[in-house]
Amino acid sequence: MSQPPNGNGISAALARFLEVRSGLLFALISVAVAFLLLGSHALNGVEEYLHAFYLQAGYESPVTRSDLMIIKKDEVSSELIGRNPARGDFASIIRLLTRRHFIQTISSTTPAFYGGVELRIGMFEVKGSPVVNSLSEWERAILTAQAKQRGEKAPGRASLGSFVTFTERFWTPKGTSVLSIFDPPGAVPTGADPEQEMKLFDQWGAFFLNILRGYCTITIRIDPDKETKFVIGALFCRPAFSAGRWVEPATVVGWDFLLQGKKEAERHEDIDLREAILTSSSPIVLAAQVSETMVTEQKMAEEGPEIGRMQTSTAKRIAMVMPEEEFQVATTDIGFINIGVAEKGNVTKIPLFVELPDHRGLKPAFCLAVAAHALDRRQGAGSTGYRKAVDQELERITPLWKQGTYAGGFQLKDIAIPCDDKGFLTIDFTGSYQRIGDQPPRMAAVSFYECFDAEHLRICASETKNASAAARLDPAKAHFNTLLRSDFGGRVCLVGPSEASDFDFYSTPLTVKTPFNKLKEQLRGIEIHANAVQNILDKKFLRPADTRVTLLLLVLTTLLLGYLLDLCSPVAGAVLMLSGMAGVFILAYHSYHTWGQLIGVSPCLVSYPLTWAATVLTNYFRQRAKANTTKAMFSRFVSRDVVQFMLEHPEMVKPGGQKVEMTIFFSDVAGFTSISEALTPEELVVLLNEYLGTMTDILFKYGGTLDKFIGDAVMAFWNFPKGQPDHATRACLCALEMQATINELQKGWAKRGLPRVAARCGMNTAHVVVGYMGSIKAQMNFTCMGDGVNLASRLEGANKEYGTMMMISDATYQQAKDRVSVRFLDFLAVKGKKEPVKVYELAFEKGKESPDWFERVALYDEGIRLHLERRWDEAIAKFEELLVRWPDDGPSKTYIARCNEYKVNPPPDDWDGSYHLTHK
Repeated sequence: MSQPPNGNGISAALARFLEVRSGLLFALISVAVAFLLLGSHALNGVEEYLHAFYLQAGYESPVTRSDLMIIKKDEVSSELIGRNPARGDFASIIRLLTRRHFIQTISSTTPAFYGGVELRIGMFEVKGSPVVNSLSEWERAILTAQAKQRGEKAPGRASLGSFVTFTERFWTPKGTSVLSIFDPPGAVPTGADPEQEMKLFDQWGAFFLNILRGYCTITIRIDPDKETKFVIGALFCRPAFSAGRWVEPATVVGWDFLLQGKKEAERHEDIDLREAILTSSSPIVLAAQVSETMVTEQKMAEEGPEIGRMQTSTAKRIAMVMPEEEFQVATTDIGFINIGVAEKGNVTKIPLFVELPDHRGLKPAFCLAVAAHALDRRQGAGSTGYRKAVDQELERITPLWKQGTYAGGFQLKDIAIPCDDKGFLTIDFTGSYQRIGDQPPRMAAVSFYECFDAEHLRICASETKNASAAARLDPAKAHFNTLLRSDFGGRVCLVGPSEASDFDFYSTPLTVKTPFNKLKEQLRGIEIHANAVQNILDKKFLRPADTRVTLLLLVLTTLLLGYLLDLCSPVAGAVLMLSGMAGVFILAYHSYHTWGQLIGVSPCLVSYPLTWAATVLTNYFRQRAKANTTKAMFSRFVSRDVVQFMLEHPEMVKPGGQKVEMTIFFSDVAGFTSISEALTPEELVVLLNEYLGTMTDILFKYGGTLDKFIGDAVMAFWNFPKGQPDHATRACLCALEMQATINELQKGWAKRGLPRVAARCGMNTAHVVVGYMGSIKAQMNFTCMGDGVNLASRLEGANKEYGTMMMISDATYQQAKDRVSVRFLDFLAVKGKKEPVKVYELAFEKGKESPDWFERVALYDEGIRLHLERRWDEAIAKFEELLVRWPDDGPSKTYIARCNEYKVNPPPDDWDGSYHLTHK
């Protein structure tokens, strides 16, 4: 039977999974962090900025809307009338906007004549042709224009004598024509706007009516002047009548002013305003407001331990500001002008309804009431279906609102308006009455004074002492944008404050600072209401982000990113992460402009970098730990510097090398064969490990690179892979410390009954080839090769010939002579070499010589000199003198034997003092 997995097995499996799939783990953690940030609303500011970025980056302003007009109380109006507009001015505006007006298009009251054709008979001296018609006039105008462009004089007309002249002028180059007297229509408007098309139709109707009313008069004159004897002509005539057009009232008037409070001194203005509202032919939506204020109250405690003391408390007080009852008549409706301000101070939403204080029910917001009345007026006079639908929907919502189960959404008859569970509509900002960059304003707007009726304008003009202001207040000029050139007829007219002193301006997605921001001033409150009204009228809404979609996108994409990051390099992972961020951003941008749907991507913009950073850092530390483990493991076999070099330069781990000057070191245990025979294999391993371990530590202490162990022998070098200008000195000092350490180790080995261990070494400095040697498919060694390496190896063995422990070449000595004391050994030609090399015995570090060293070297050098002068007996005597005092001096013994040999077999006459070694 199989055993169920135990806890340790599950933990090990989980650890292995996390080691391989750490990206998934960090993706889950990042999702949790992003979810917490989303739940705490910490990302609201980011979403607001992205909302503004989407809007501004893809904003294209269409032509100015003709179904909505804003009447703004601006500085211009206040300056012209010399005061802040009051309720009497309000009454004048309501009278103009809510009544039908006839606009006269032809101001002349006398017939207008235009000469069509004329035939004259007499004796004439004429310039040019006696027959003048429209074609000849056009030809002459073209030739004159071409001459001016060339800088030439206009062509003249030759004088001719004639008995008859005929003139026809139907269409002259000056742009006049016989048809112009009948007021032809203007330019054809762009776009499919039913209202503009109707206006154009009316203009064509008036034009043809004028033509039908026109007539032609035949005139005959005799002797009108000295030249002319007889004239007959046909004159086209326009009758004296006054044509015009009717300007219809505004569809609905939204009044964004709180008509609250009374002033007895201005009572007549209130009466005037009430009368204007009562006689309005258009519905008027008056502004109301629900406000929340924090009130601090002080009250004396009447009981408890604090009795008799003043206590301070702070409470939230909800107040409702309504227009005066005298203005709430049959032609008016109430709309609440509350505007929702987000956490960062930006207006992105507006309430569709508000809750009255003391839970007295729900009432429509200003934008909803205005839009409902406008939709009803589109259905025809007397229609109230949409306004009733508002009340019906609020009745349905009220119990859900009180129970706290309202989930959002507002059904306005056949229009489903998306809103959140607090009743807020996310505004799809379509524009402003300000210019946005080079694009025209999205909304038509006029100043207050342009909507004063004619009588009120004349009164204001008479009261001002400024001639310029009086001229601008003339009805013909003031009404140019409201009645003459364009008009408010059939439009939704929203009247509201626009002066800076009104403090009714807000930051919106159109004004948030982004790279695409082109609207410098903040939007006025009336503009925000206008955008909301436009959304409802167009049935085009911006749906808020769905939290479920946001979470689904966050979880799926972050987990996918975490999975893929485990398979990628850090750089590829960074590209993948940035691509993911760009992808969700493009998705949100496309969704905004194509589907009208906001998608919350700010959690993804948090989770992606977190997942990537955590995964990369974890993989980095994991790889670093593996590298350190590998480095430590390999450092037990080769030098740490070699391992570091392999890690830093993996591209160089291939057969080949480079030529570098290095100091090469060889050491070998003297009499190792005898030692190995005297010990058991186990004891030999212990002794050898202790010896090699200690020597290796000293080697690394001086920065040496361990090449290899060859049984009991050690090969090392300096100056690669790390550059060391003092590599020869380092090698010499290392060898000296090794000898001193071996002497100390021998004491311990002697106490343990182990044989005496001594090691000889040889060193040489030369240019050799260093690198990876071997097969890339099988095995490679990091080592050095060359004649300099062989010489170092031979010098280690040559110590036997001279009874020394440390031998260095002259090349090594020349670079280390300032730090070490040596004595000359020989001009030595090792086995396999013909050219002798000057070699030395390495004895001491300078400043640490024994007291008798210099005396010993002096006797020795004298013996060497006698030897080189072939004075064999004298040399032998000098070396024997040295041995009397230092009986263990190996080189002296060697030279005594050599001098005795030379006495029997003298060297050749061309002998240079060198010695050729015939054995290793």
